Amino acid sequence: MPTTTEEKLIDIKFKLDMYYSLADSPESTLEKIEDVIKPKANLNENQQVVLEWLKNNAEWGTPTGLIHELTKRNSMAAERIITAHDQLTRLEQFQILSAFAEWGMKNDQED
Repeated sequence: MPTTTEEKLIDIKFKLDMYYSLADSPESTLEKIEDVIKPKANLNENQQVVLEWLKNNAEWGTPTGLIHELTKRNSMAAERIITAHDQLTRLEQFQILSAFAEWGMKNDQED
């Protein structure tokens, strides 16, 4: 069974294979991979779970509405997402808000 480090390396290798094409320069490929990996590098597992949920549901509602959804007891989020969110400290929550905002500003299609 792979260790956590091995799992991360496998994930990076998968992303490298997914993002690299012969049409891209190595620099362009590296930038794409860094955009995917960098935001997660400093987040713990619970933060990553919550951030991924926020990203996956970004088109469903407003950014602040999604944050509010995590605090509701009758939330549409899966129990594991709610549990991960409930275990975060205030500082960890601010870090998620920052990462989500950074991701949103890079990926928002709205003019």
